[in-house]
Amino acid sequence: VGAGPSGLVAALALLRNGIPVRIIAKETEPRIGERGAGLVPRSQGLFHLLGVL
Repeated sequence: VGAGPSGLVAALALLRNGIPVRIIAKETEPRIGERGAGLVPRSQGLFHLLGVL
């Protein structure tokens, strides 16, 4: 899966269900600056369900 927010959530869900994953980042260096400064309530609920928040 990709290393973006959606890919990491998918990876976490798969791992918690016993499915091995490989995270692949296309970029070789981290991006500079802020991204995703806020979370919508639906994302917060998903993160809570997965135990991230």
